[in-house]
Order: sequence, then C-alpha cells, then structure tokens
Amino acid sequence: MINEEFSQVHTSKIKMPFNQQNKTAISANSCVAPPSKDWRKHGVVTEVKNQGACGCCWAFSACGAIEGINALVTGELISLSTQELVNCDTANKGCEGGLMDPAFKFVINNRGIDSAADYPYTESRGTCSYNKACDGCNFL
Repeated sequence: MINEEFSQVHTSKIKMPFNQQNKTAISANSCVAPPSKDWRKHGVVTEVKNQGACGCCWAFSACGAIEGINALVTGELISLSTQELVNCDTANKGCEGGLMDPAFKFVINNRGIDSAADYPYTESRGTCSYNKACDGCNFL
C-alpha cells in the first residue's frame, strides 16, 4: 500500500479547527488520581464492538464515552446506536471519518440517542431514520 492509499483508508477527512481561544487552563489541586482504573470492574463498559470497513471510529468512541458516563450516573449500562451517528450526524462524514465533539453536540441537540437495539449497526452509511416521535425519550 503506498502512502496516498494508506492516507485515504486510515485517516479522517474531517479536520478539527484550531482555535487558540478554546484552550482551557488546568491547575493542580489536592485531588490525586489513582495510577490506574479498570472501569470494566465497575460495570460501566459495554462489550467490544467491530466497526468493520466503515471508518466511523469517532461514532464508536463517542457512544462509548456516553455509555460510560450514563452508566456511572444512572447505574444502567445501555449500548447506544453508532449507526444513528453515522447516518444522522451531518457535521461528521459517516464512514469516511469524523470527530467526537460534533457527535456529542449531535446527541445534545437531538436530546438523546437511540439504543443499539433500536437502531442497529449496519457497517455502512444509510438514510437517517431515528425515531423522531420519540424525540428526547432516550435522553442520556
């Protein structure tokens, strides 16, 4: 595989805008983080998933982060729909790449996201078909 082919297959088509004003300063405090934390032992990590040939790692990453925080807050671990993000999040490029931040904004603006059981993964980009009648009922 030549460099151009590798870049086309393995890099995102989305470029994150650089904005110096969005930087946040973090100051040290008395809180000390443990050297490691295995969240699987706390029941807040869903099963391993396979994105296949669709370049939507951004959607799997965003769903994984939301699944984890939702489980920590509610005590309920729900596998969320990466397919909804792939099909419906127009700020990202579906199977051709994307970023987590726009995916988070999509979920917030959409007032939630369907479960993976309600909107299963197909390994390709399709027509957006989340349950609009249920707007907000899957809020996380």
